[in-house]
Amino acid sequence: MAKKYSLWFIPSGGIYDNLANMISWLSKKYSAPCFEPHVTLLGNLTLSEESILLKMSQLVDLINTPLKISLTTASYSDEFFRSLFVKVEESEELMVVWQVNPEAPAVRGFRGGQIYAQRLSPTGEQLWPEAIRVYENPSLKSQAYSSVVSDGIGGVIITSKVGKGRWPDLVYAQRIDSDGNHLWGEEGIRINS
Repeated sequence: MAKKYSLWFIPSGGIYDNLANMISWLSKKYSAPCFEPHVTLLGNLTLSEESILLKMSQLVDLINTPLKISLTTASYSDEFFRSLFVKVEESEELMVVWQVNPEAPAVRGFRGGQIYAQRLSPTGEQLWPEAIRVYENPSLKSQAYSSVVSDGIGGVIITSKVGKGRWPDLVYAQRIDSDGNHLWGEEGIRINS
C-alpha cells in the first residue's frame, strides 16, 4: 500500500511551544496519541515524498507573503483526527466556496462539475458582482472541492482534486484574493505530477 501524506501549516514561536506543551500534557494524561500542532491544508496525498517536497517548494515561492491565522478557543469532537482542536478566528467577511454537482445542468450560469467562490458580508450580502470560477481552465472538466484556508490577508487558498476527464485525479491549488482575482493564474498550480 502506498504511503499517504498530508500538507500542514505549522505555527511558529511561542504559540507552537504552548500548543505542543498542551498536546503533550493531554496526551500523557489521557493515554492518547501525541501530535504536532498544525492546520491541515490537504490530506491523503499518494505522491512520492520527493515530488511533494518539490511541489511545496514551488507553492511557498508563489505564496510570497506570510499567512496569518488567528486562533481563538480550544474545542473537541468525537472525530479521531479532530479529537482536540483550536478554533480559527472568523473574519468580518466570509468567502464561500462550493462545487456544482457534475451531473447538474447549467443553471443561472453555474456549470456542473465546477468550483465557485463568492465573498459575503456579515449580513450575507454578496460583495462581488457575481461568483467566480476557481479554476478558469476549460480543460479541467471534473472538479471536486477539497479544502479552503485563509491566506491571512483577506483571500483564501483552495486545494482541490480536479480532472481533465470524467474523474478528478489531479491535485490543484488556487489562491483567490479579497477582490476575486486568481493569484496563481487561470488554472492554479498543479500539486501532484
